[in-house]
Amino acid sequence: MHPGPSDTRTTYTGARRRRVTVAVAVVAAVAVPLLVPGARAAAPAAETGPTVDAVPAPAATPPVAVGTSRPAACPASNGDPNSANDGAKAAGEGTFPWPPAPAGTDPEQYATHAHTSAVGGLPERPANWANGGGSWKLASARTTNTQVSENPQELCGVEGSAVDKAWETSTGRPDTVIAITDSGIEWCNAPVVDKIYLNRAALPYPENAQGLTKPQLEQQGVAFSDSNPYDLLGTGALDVSQYRDDPRVHQVTQAGPSKGVFCGSYISPEDLIRTFGSPASPYYYPTSDPTAEPPAYPGQSPAGFTEAIAGWNFLDNTNDPYDDVLYGHGTGEAEDATAAADSSGEVGTCPNCMVLPIRVGESFIAEGNDFARGALFAVDSGASVLQEALGTIDETTTAAQAIAYANAHGVPVIASAADEEAEHHNEPGNLPGTIVVNSVTQSPSEGGATLDNPPGYLFLNGCTNYGGNIGVSVESASCSSEATGKSGGVTGLVESESRTLMEEGRLSAYPRLTTVGGAPVALSSTEVRELIEMSADDVDFASAVVPSGSDATTTLPEPPDNYAVVSPVPTTRYPTQPGYDTYTGYGRLDAGTILAWLAKDKIPPEASFGEMQWFQTYDPTQSVRVPVSAAAVR
Repeated sequence: MHPGPSDTRTTYTGARRRRVTVAVAVVAAVAVPLLVPGARAAAPAAETGPTVDAVPAPAATPPVAVGTSRPAACPASNGDPNSANDGAKAAGEGTFPWPPAPAGTDPEQYATHAHTSAVGGLPERPANWANGGGSWKLASARTTNTQVSENPQELCGVEGSAVDKAWETSTGRPDTVIAITDSGIEWCNAPVVDKIYLNRAALPYPENAQGLTKPQLEQQGVAFSDSNPYDLLGTGALDVSQYRDDPRVHQVTQAGPSKGVFCGSYISPEDLIRTFGSPASPYYYPTSDPTAEPPAYPGQSPAGFTEAIAGWNFLDNTNDPYDDVLYGHGTGEAEDATAAADSSGEVGTCPNCMVLPIRVGESFIAEGNDFARGALFAVDSGASVLQEALGTIDETTTAAQAIAYANAHGVPVIASAADEEAEHHNEPGNLPGTIVVNSVTQSPSEGGATLDNPPGYLFLNGCTNYGGNIGVSVESASCSSEATGKSGGVTGLVESESRTLMEEGRLSAYPRLTTVGGAPVALSSTEVRELIEMSADDVDFASAVVPSGSDATTTLPEPPDNYAVVSPVPTTRYPTQPGYDTYTGYGRLDAGTILAWLAKDKIPPEASFGEMQWFQTYDPTQSVRVPVSAAAVR
C-alpha cells in the first residue's frame, strides 16, 4: 500500500471479490503523494527471513514497531556453507529448464519439476551460484561474521534476497515472459541465448536434421511426452535450440556473410531472423508455402508486426533488436533476470523465465515515446512482466498511457530508481503504476579485507537514488539497474507460481482481468506490488536491539550505536526507521517470503492512489479530490 496523508481514508471491504473506490477531499497542501514514515498496509503474518518469536522489550527500549518484519532476535546459525550443490558443472548455455523434467513426463507440467529440492536440508543451488556475486546477492544464508549475524538490525546477517528459498517453490516457467525495454540484446551471450522468447506466430515448426517436423515424426510412430508441435526436443520450452539441427537454418546461414551461424559455435535468434524473418530468404515465413513450411502463416502477431520473431528494434524499426554497438546494458538486464542455471555466467533470479528483448535506445537513455512503443509491444506480445532500467529524456503522455495499459492487463512494471545517489526522480519510473526499486549492497573490500565495520549487507549503494517512491531495496552491486533486473526475475517467479496455482485451482483468476488475448490473469499488478512491498524485510537501524535470551551472550553493546560505520574512517549510515523510509522503501526484497505467501494464498489487499502524479501542482487555496482505489478480492 502506498501510504498517504493521515486524513486520506481508504476503505477495505471484508468480502471477497469486491472493490471500492473512494474519492477523498483534502487540502492541496497535503494532497501530493507524500509517504508517511512507518505506515504499512495490513499484511499476512510475518514469515520473513530469520525471524523468531518476538521478545518484549524493556521499558527503556521500545520494541520494533508493530507491522514491521525486522527480526526481534537472531537464531543460532545453521552452518549453511552457501555453495553450489546441484551436482552439475557450470558450462556454456547451462541447464534449461532447471531442474529438467524427469524422463517420460510431460515437460509442460511445470508444477512437477520447475522447483528445487533441499540438498542435505539446505536450498539447492546451481553450479554457477557464485558467479557474478550470486552467492551473496541471492542468498538466504547468513554471514559468518558474528558482529553482523547476531544483530537483528543487520537482519541477522542474511546476505541476500533469499532467491534460493523462493526456488523451492518455483524456478519459473518458460511461458512466463519478461519483456526488457533497453539497449537491445547481444545474441552471443551463452547464459541468455536459449532464454530468448520466440514468437511461434512468426515461425514454422522446427525440423530435425532430416527435415522432419514433430507432427511428421508422430505420423511415423515416434512418441513424445507432450503434444506441442514446436517442442521437438521435449524440453517444454520453445527456444532457439529447437532449431539447432534445422536444415533450412543451416542452408541460409552457410550462404550468408558469416559462412555459418551468427555466434560461430551455437545457434542464436539472429539465425532464425535471417532464415524466417528476412524477405531475401527462400524460407521467409510470411510468404512461405504452408504445405512446405507448416503451419500456415497466421498473420501479423502482434498486430502491426509482420516478422516479430524475437522482439523488436524500435530505434531502427526492424525485427532485429541486436545491440549492434555492444553497449551491453540490455544484455545485463536479461542476465540478472533470466540467465540459465549451471551456465558459464551468473544465474538469473528466474532461470526458467524467457526474455523478450525490445530495443528502445543505444544505451539505457531513451526517448519516452520509444519506451512507450516498446511497452505496448510487450503487452500485446503476451509478456508477463515489463522490466525497464531506463532513464528517458522526457516524460510523455503516451509513456504514462503505456504503463496504464500494462497494468490494465495484469502486467507489473518494474522500474529503476537510477544511479546518482540523489533524491531526484527518474523517468519513466516516476509515472503512476510502476514498482520502483533501488540498491543496497555489501561492504566493499580491498585485498580480501572489508573496508566497512561492521561488514554488513545493507549499505545504500553509492550509485542508487532514493526518495518517496521507492518500493523496496534489492541486494545488488551494479546500482539500480542490477536491482531492477533481479527484481524483474523475482516478479517472473511470482507470475509463474500464480499461473501454476491458477491452473491447479488453488488460486482464482483476478476478476475481470485478462491478457490482450483474453486469457485469465491470476494477479493484478497492484497485488504483485503489495506482495513485493509487504513481504520485504524492514531495514531499521533506528530501533535499538531488543535484549533477549537468544542474544544475551552477544558481544554487541546494548543498544549499539545504530548508525556508526567505520569506512575506513568513522562515518554514518543513511537513516532508516521502523516501517517505511525513503532510503530503503518498505525494506529489502525477500523473494523467499513472497513465494511462501503466494503458495499459501496470503495475498495482501490492494490500495493505491489513482492518477496523482509526481510534480503535479495544486492551488493551495483549493481542495482536491484524491481518487483512492482499494480491493480485497481474496
